[in-house]
Amino acid sequence: MNLEEFKKAIAQAREKKKLVLGTDKTLKLLKTSKVKLVVIANNCPVSEEVNHHAKLAGVELYPFPGSGFDLGELCKRPFAVSTLAVMS
Repeated sequence: MNLEEFKKAIAQAREKKKLVLGTDKTLKLLKTSKVKLVVIANNCPVSEEVNHHAKLAGVELYPFPGSGFDLGELCKRPFAVSTLAVMS
């Protein structure tokens, strides 16, 4: 998935209210297998834990090339977003 396709997919998920922002909420959803994609900013401090749970759940992991602030801006939020999940 290239960056433009990713931006389009995030915009669609945001419109359908299928985005969950934050590491804690993402980890909780990964444990219940209600996620189809996990996005991690390149400066996420707990990326190893999220990566581990995503592998266990069989969920695709997309490493976002920008920082948490860039990911927050993409999600139309005025704060940093280190991890987000797209729900199925």
